[in-house]
Amino acid sequence: MEEEKQSRIKKFIKKVKEKIPPPTMENIAIVIILALNFTLTLAIRLIPLFKYGAYLNEFDPYFQYYNAQYVVNHGWYGFIAWFYQGINYDFWRPMGRAIASNAYPGTGFIGAFVYLILQGLGINLPLMYVVGFVTPFSAAFSGIIMYYIGKEVHSKTTGLLASFFYAITTADIPRTAYGFFDDDGTSQVFIALFMLAFIRSIKKKSYIYPIITGISLSIIIMTWGAFTYLINLFALTVLVLAFLGKDVDNVARTYFIGMTMSILMIAAIPRTQIFLLSGFTALPYAVYPIMFVIRYFKQIPRIKVALYSFITLIIILAGFYGLSYLGIARGIGAKYQIILNPLARTNDPWVNSVAEHVSASWSQFFINYGILILFIPLGFFFITKRRTSADIFMFLAGFTTLWAAAATSRLFMLSIIPDTIIGSLGLAALFMNYASILRQKKETFIDRKRGKLFKGIPSSYGGILIIILILMSLVASLAMTPNVVTYAASPPSILSSQTGSYTQDWVATFAWMRNNIPENAVIAAWWDYGYWITIVGGRPSVCDNANFNETQIQLVGAALTSDNETRALQIFKYFGASYVLVYEQFIQIPQINEWINIGGDIEKSYWMLRIAFNYSDQQVRQLYLNTTTINIFGTQITVTIPNGPYGSKAILYRMIYTDIPGLRSMANYPQQIQQLNFKPLKYFQLVYASPQGSVLIYKILYPPNFVEPPVSVIMSYIYHWPGMKY
Repeated sequence: MEEEKQSRIKKFIKKVKEKIPPPTMENIAIVIILALNFTLTLAIRLIPLFKYGAYLNEFDPYFQYYNAQYVVNHGWYGFIAWFYQGINYDFWRPMGRAIASNAYPGTGFIGAFVYLILQGLGINLPLMYVVGFVTPFSAAFSGIIMYYIGKEVHSKTTGLLASFFYAITTADIPRTAYGFFDDDGTSQVFIALFMLAFIRSIKKKSYIYPIITGISLSIIIMTWGAFTYLINLFALTVLVLAFLGKDVDNVARTYFIGMTMSILMIAAIPRTQIFLLSGFTALPYAVYPIMFVIRYFKQIPRIKVALYSFITLIIILAGFYGLSYLGIARGIGAKYQIILNPLARTNDPWVNSVAEHVSASWSQFFINYGILILFIPLGFFFITKRRTSADIFMFLAGFTTLWAAAATSRLFMLSIIPDTIIGSLGLAALFMNYASILRQKKETFIDRKRGKLFKGIPSSYGGILIIILILMSLVASLAMTPNVVTYAASPPSILSSQTGSYTQDWVATFAWMRNNIPENAVIAAWWDYGYWITIVGGRPSVCDNANFNETQIQLVGAALTSDNETRALQIFKYFGASYVLVYEQFIQIPQINEWINIGGDIEKSYWMLRIAFNYSDQQVRQLYLNTTTINIFGTQITVTIPNGPYGSKAILYRMIYTDIPGLRSMANYPQQIQQLNFKPLKYFQLVYASPQGSVLIYKILYPPNFVEPPVSVIMSYIYHWPGMKY
C-alpha cells in the first residue's frame, strides 16, 4: 500500500515536471520579461501609496472597505454573517439600507480574505492599508495571464507585448492604482482568467478549464454589475461557434458547466437575483436548448439545424420581451440601452449626471491605448483572416467592448484586456511577417527590394523593431499629458482639490466631524459625499453613491436648491437631519483679493434642479445659474455662478457665498456675486469651515415645536418621474 502511494506521488511529480518547460534561453528570457512587466505594473500603480500614504481613492472604495471591515469584525464566519445583517441605518436615513440585498459582496470579500490570510501568517497591518493593494496586484497578475492568452491566440511575442502594454496603459491605471479598491479593478484578474480558461477549454477536451471558466465568472458575478456583459459574451460566442460547427463538443461542455455555475451564483447572491428573469439573461438561457439541438441532432442537415435554432432563439427572446412588457421579467435600464444603441442616448438627467456614463472621445481612445491604438485594427484584420475558435472569441470580445467603451467611458475597464491583446497580436504579426521576408531567399526583383527595406534587421521576429516600438511607446506614454505617471501620481480624491492639487480640507472636515458632532446626528448632503460622511466621518447620511433610492436624492436636491427655508426644513426634518454639508472649491486672486469658485456643489446644482424638478437645460440657466466670464487683468475666466430670479434665493448658493471669518467675506467675491445681494439664512447656522473654506457644515435650527408635514406633502415638492414609486 505504501509503495503504491509512493508510486502515485512519483507519477504526479513526473507529470508536473513534464509541464514545466526546459530552461532554454528563450524560456529564461520570457520569465525575466514577465517579471519585469509584473514589477512595472506594480511600481506604476503603487505611486499613490509612496507619495500620499495609505488612503483610498474616490467614493465607492470606502464602501467596499466598509464591507471588508464587517467581515473582518466577524472573523472567518463573517463571509456568512454578511448575508444576514439587518438594515443599516447609518446609510440612507430614515429608511436605512439593506446592504446584503442590494450590494455586491465580492470586492469586500476579497479584501477581507487577503487580510485574514495575512493575519493568520502573523502579518498584522491596518485593513485600509491592506485593501489598497488588491487592485494593483489584480492588474499585475492580469498582465501575467495576458501573456498566456496572447500565446494561446497567436504567439509568445503577442503575449509578451500584451503584458507590457497592459502595464503602461492609462485606460485602467486610475482604477487599479493603490487605493482604488473597487469592483472593476478587482475584477480585472478574473476577467483575464475567464478568457484564458475559456480559450483553453474550447481547444482541448477537459473538465478543469470549464470549471475554471465557471469559477472566474462566478467571482465576477459576486463583484461587479458588468457580469451581465460577460455572461452574454460567453453565450454569444458559444452560439456563433456552434452555428459555425467549430469545436462543438468542447464548446457545449464548457457552456453547460461554466454557464450553469454562473447562473447558480446569480441565484445565490441576493443582489443579483433580480437578473435571474430579465433581459440580461435571455440569451444565456436561450443558448441551452439551441446547443441541445446542435449537439444532439448532428444527422439533420446543417441548414435545418440553423433554422430550428434560430426559431428557438426568436421564441425565447420574444417570450422574455413579453414577460418584460407584463412586468414579470426585468427589462434593460436606460444606462444599458445607450450601450446597445448609442443613438438612443436621451436627455435623462439620471443617466447624464454621472460622469462615468459620458461617451468616449477619440482623444480618450488614443490616451488610453497610446501607440497600440494604431495596431488594434490590424489585429482585427489578422484574426478575421484566420477565424479560429479563439479568434472568433477575441473578435467578439474586442469589438463589443470597444463599442461599449465608445458609448460609456467607464467601460474601458472591460475593453482593455481583449483589445490590448488584439493590438499586440497585430503588432506581433506585422513584424513576424516582416521577419519572414528576411528569412526567405530573394528570388525576384520585388523580393530583393523588400529585403533591402529591412536590411540589417535581425531575422528573429523583427526583434529590434519591436524593441524600438516599445521604447517609442514608453516615450509617448511619458511625453503626453496626461500620462501613466500623472494618472498614477494624482492625489486621492479625499486629498484633492478641484484643480488636482493636494489639500487636507476633507481630512480636516471628517476629523472635526468625529470630534464635534453627536454620533447619531444625521448629516444631509448631495449624494457624492454620502460614503465619506458615514464611513470616514462616522455619522449617518441621507444618500450616497449607491443611488438606489431616487426619491431621496430628488428630495435632497429640492431642499438644497429651494428658495423657501421652511420647505427645506420640512424635507430635512423628514430625513431627521441635524446638519447640512456643502462643498465648493474657491481660488484666490491675490492681486485683487477676490475669491472665484471653480467647482463643486454649484456646478452639481445644475443636476440637482434637473433631477428634482425635471427642469430643462434652458430653464435651469434662465432661473438659477449659468456660465459667465470674469475679467481678471485682461484674462477672461469662465465660471458657473448663480443668476436669474432664483439664483439669489436658493439655499445652497446662500450657504456657499457667505462670510467665513478669517478667510473671505462678501466683499471678496466677484462683482456679479455681490450684485445678487444674498439674504442671511434664518434657520441654518455655519458651525464649521475647512482650512481652505471649501467644505462648510451648517447646523439646522428648527423652530420650537416645528411640525413635520405629512409625507404626501413632502413628496409634492418634487417631480414624479414615470415608473418610480413615491
